[in-house]
Amino acid sequence: MSQPRLLHVGDLYALRPDLKPRWRVAAILHRGRSYDDVRLEHLTNPTLTSRARVYHPGLNPTDLTLPVLVRLLDRAYRADQGTFRTSPLNEADRQRLADYLACHDLVREAAWEDWNRELGVREQDAARYWLDLTLMDPAPEDADRR
Repeated sequence: MSQPRLLHVGDLYALRPDLKPRWRVAAILHRGRSYDDVRLEHLTNPTLTSRARVYHPGLNPTDLTLPVLVRLLDRAYRADQGTFRTSPLNEADRQRLADYLACHDLVREAAWEDWNRELGVREQDAARYWLDLTLMDPAPEDADRR
């Protein structure tokens, strides 16, 4: 599987990999180490614009703001639960994020506090279990014993 290249002004863009492109990159607003903030124009209606954060191949968790981290955790959790079509994390990015959160307890707890406020009461226990024991499993070789 080839790595996606970085976006440039004029490139076509699809909001999800399984959709055909409907947007054109109008401007690069910010280039980060692991993401770009871009302004998009709709292909059929250029007056319709949107802003998007597009992650480069290879997630760098230190670039994530707390709200972005919470959104990423929520989407990854929902993908694992089958309620979101695709996971925002490939296996390498998932491992990088898990290692980062395992080493940064304060970041993990701050993300959990913000995420916990967004979850329904019924989801809180399952999401905490996922965060602590599925995403950050310290012994993935034991996964087949569950």
